[in-house]
Amino acid sequence: TIPPAFRQAITGSKRFVSALLDYLSMLVISIIASIPATILYITSLMEVILELESTDSSDTAYAMELMFGGMMLMLSVLLIGMIVSYTYFLCKDIFRGRSIGKRSQGLQLVMKKDGGPVSYARMVLRNLTIIIWFVELVVMLVNPKQRLGDMICGTTVVYADQSNRQETDKSKAALTIGIVFIALCLFGFLYYKFFQVFFEFYINLLSNIGTGY
Repeated sequence: TIPPAFRQAITGSKRFVSALLDYLSMLVISIIASIPATILYITSLMEVILELESTDSSDTAYAMELMFGGMMLMLSVLLIGMIVSYTYFLCKDIFRGRSIGKRSQGLQLVMKKDGGPVSYARMVLRNLTIIIWFVELVVMLVNPKQRLGDMICGTTVVYADQSNRQETDKSKAALTIGIVFIALCLFGFLYYKFFQVFFEFYINLLSNIGTGY
């Protein structure tokens, strides 16, 4: 039997407020995670500026190398914040199927078919559609019970009560968070290496142009 709370219609305003709080939480976590790295970046940037001021202006390749070094450091700062904040966002529903936003609005994530508990894999997959957040927002406002991620994973959001309460398997939750974190670290590393190779190629190109080759 489908519990009464499952049958109740979720209003678009509740889903919107819930999503907004989750996005704001992700933003705050990203800022906090980036603070130490940002301090390091500012310190290094000042050193680069001082070095450039004492460098022969005709040595374009060296100047560019210093600038690109600062840009790569800035990229690492952004990646640190991204990895931490996206790990939080992708795993935000893992604890009892209720993110910070859902808890504030009295909502619960469940399977659409029977109102049962959602697997951790589905919880993560449904949040991957953050990359097309504008589409998600439109779909959510049109159909509050199922945004795009819900449609893909067969989930929905209902009012929380004792009938749809989902317990947390701590070991599986920790494993899921660890896998997501490692996957994002790998993505961040590949992203960083791509730009590193690109910058090195560009610097070498400038050096060859400067030497006449």
